[in-house]
Amino acid sequence: MAPSSPEISVHIKAPDFELITPEAASRMPQERVFSRGGVKIVKISPTMVMKYGDSVHMSEARTLEFVRHHTSIPVPRVYAAYTHGPFEERDEEWASKYDTYIFLDFVEGQTLEKEWGNLGDDEKSRVMHELQGYL
Repeated sequence: MAPSSPEISVHIKAPDFELITPEAASRMPQERVFSRGGVKIVKISPTMVMKYGDSVHMSEARTLEFVRHHTSIPVPRVYAAYTHGPFEERDEEWASKYDTYIFLDFVEGQTLEKEWGNLGDDEKSRVMHELQGYL
């Protein structure tokens, strides 16, 4: 029996979003935002990024959706999330047999991790107070 080709399994899809397949995404102009190991984030439009790879997990998309709908914590909107696979072989033994793709809002800015050292004590206190309010 010949191996079947990888398939898409959609887990989240906004009604107003036209699904972008891995093949279509590979043909789109992309600006790399982040890449490490099995995680890649590329900007595919001025307002959207695609996070994908074999170390991206569907739980991240589900968590963002839960937080967005049940709290006041500002998080990016998830337009779609799906798995693509299974793949017969991977180069590393730890790699998943599936790639996960998450399409979400692009949020301009710097991570708190990178910006923290540039903040003054008052700014750090305000940030901690805001985070405490969310928790």
